[in-house]
Amino acid sequence: MKNLIVVILMSACLNVFSQVNKGSMFAGGTMNYYSHNNKNEASTSINNFNSISSYKRVGFGTDLNYGFFVSDRIAVGPLFTIRQNRQESTYDYYDQTQYTDYKDSYMGIGLFARWYKMTKTEKFGFFIQLSGQYETDENSNKSRTVPKNPGYINTQNSSSYAGAGMLANLGTGVVYFINKKIGLEARLGGIQYQNSKGTSFTDGQKASASSTTWLNLNYTMSSFFFGANIYFGGKKTEAPPTSK
Repeated sequence: MKNLIVVILMSACLNVFSQVNKGSMFAGGTMNYYSHNNKNEASTSINNFNSISSYKRVGFGTDLNYGFFVSDRIAVGPLFTIRQNRQESTYDYYDQTQYTDYKDSYMGIGLFARWYKMTKTEKFGFFIQLSGQYETDENSNKSRTVPKNPGYINTQNSSSYAGAGMLANLGTGVVYFINKKIGLEARLGGIQYQNSKGTSFTDGQKASASSTTWLNLNYTMSSFFFGANIYFGGKKTEAPPTSK
């Protein structure tokens, strides 16, 4: 009877970790949403007028992934990314009011590799993820100026950008398994390297071509992602045979 109890306990402990064993797989993703409003008022010496500026920024993003464990605790697989951002601004001066509308759309596709480090609880763990993606980025900025003095006319301007390149990201996250199949996870920021080329347009006409290379440490609110993965497949670790 004692041997049977020991076997049951050992089997339970060994099988909890089966989510990150060689041959296992996971599919799912994470998402991000943020909204930020700001209003600033400053006094001027012109006609005792207070200039007012305000903006509203909204963003959404999602990462979809499929991972295959090539060894215990190490998974690799494809990664698909979407980002959408928009910012609307208003600047109220003594002689004019300016409105701007900025939109940004980003898509990326590539591969990732992830290494897990589970804690003694065997339900909570940390991971490090390295990813590389081919990305496309398009943004537009429209502005409209409304004069307050008579005799002046409204003016409108628009600019846009379209580019593509490579993006590498090294980040960290945490995972918590609510059961043997579902793991909740959260990621915040990372080290990013980008190399891209693009073209800028002004009022629909080509203005310039540019290339960009930068290394960035990103730990802003737009870099926090939360989601879940479903773990499946793999072989359960077998418990040792009972002794008679």
